[in-house]
Amino acid sequence: MGKRFNLFDKFGNEIGTATEGSEGWEGLIVVLLLIVTLGVFYLAYKLIIAVYESFRRMDSKAQRRFLYICVCMVAGGMLAFIVIALIQYGSVLNTSGPLSTMGNSDNCGQALKPHLTVGQNVVVTTAGDDLILHAGDGLSQPKIDVLSTGTRGIVVDGPYCMDGYQWWKLMIKQKTGWAVESDGNSYWLQQP
Repeated sequence: MGKRFNLFDKFGNEIGTATEGSEGWEGLIVVLLLIVTLGVFYLAYKLIIAVYESFRRMDSKAQRRFLYICVCMVAGGMLAFIVIALIQYGSVLNTSGPLSTMGNSDNCGQALKPHLTVGQNVVVTTAGDDLILHAGDGLSQPKIDVLSTGTRGIVVDGPYCMDGYQWWKLMIKQKTGWAVESDGNSYWLQQP
């Protein structure tokens, strides 16, 4: 997996992340789906025009079958459009999510039960002095910064259980990264 980069708007708000080496694939998939969708609409249009001429000469049962086929083709086109929209806005091909699974249960290795919430202000406690801010949720992820006691930030995602710890995504010191909330004895991040 490539290195993750945080993306910010002109006001300094995080708007997402990108993974090195993945650029272009999402755009290619969107273009291919768009071409397929346009092809389906074109074929549907041609079919409707061709069949419409004989539609008036059909009996009522054949007309119902024809209308059913038309409705299915329109529904298929709409579904393809929705898939393209989801991909375009990152809901399907999300490269910014954590590497682990959701884990805000009591069973996350040695970690204490999570007590933070997304959007909450946090501060590094004395027990968490020299807390490491990682690029992802895991001990093997690259280190971004070292947080000393009293460092303040905002929770933007989490918790996620990885390597026996509860991980929270923080915006802290104008950086965004992942930090551990606690060990088995004390909390390293708390509400100020």
